[in-house]
Amino acid sequence: MRVLVLGGDGYLGWPTALHLSDRGHDTAVLDNMARRGYDRELGVQSLVPIEDLETRAAAWEEVSGKRMPTYVGDLLDADFVYRVLREFEPDAIVHFAEQRAAPYSMIDREHAVYTQHNNVVGTLNLMYAIAETPPRTFVWPLSQPTPPTTTTGVIVPPPTTTTGTVPPPTTTGTAPPPPPVTTGTGSPTVLVLPTTTTSATPFTPTITTVAATSGTVPEPSRIALLVLAWAAFRYRRRPR
Repeated sequence: MRVLVLGGDGYLGWPTALHLSDRGHDTAVLDNMARRGYDRELGVQSLVPIEDLETRAAAWEEVSGKRMPTYVGDLLDADFVYRVLREFEPDAIVHFAEQRAAPYSMIDREHAVYTQHNNVVGTLNLMYAIAETPPRTFVWPLSQPTPPTTTTGVIVPPPTTTTGTVPPPTTTGTAPPPPPVTTGTGSPTVLVLPTTTTSATPFTPTITTVAATSGTVPEPSRIALLVLAWAAFRYRRRPR
């Protein structure tokens, strides 16, 4: 499988790319080096020096014999995104390329707007590039590390077939249901796909409802509570 890891310079993206390459997948990494810019802006640095992406990719090729192409650019640049997808032609994309730090986004209005623009517009460019650039590609959105059984949902990959193509519709002639949706009651509904099938076997997805853990607060409510607590703290410290 050809896998493109977005955010491949990061502490999650780089180990993921190494693992996929080590497992025999043709892996490429893409990053705009924004995280390094955040560190310079805030005057911090890693306890252990981190080599640049090209140096690490060259070192990996030296020890493993496997080449890992690197693409340096921004998802906000739609032309760049389209070019990378046409050139590498990934079968799957792992998406780590978002500004994921709440403290950074809450520094001030400018940083909040930057985070929303970077995360939303960058992902929109990616989605349109996938839709308009063959072959069919599937995305694992892992910038926010949540498992598939949460209300945020994760796009589940389709089952593989012996021919390497997407399986046909079910015997009833209807298309398989869309990826995970929520019931609206707090209990997420997860689309469970068979891991393998053959062209002679009907594609039969099953739906499993996962009960929410009692006493837990849904993620949106938790975020709202954190924002309210932060606002109350700032208000109490304001001079009167």
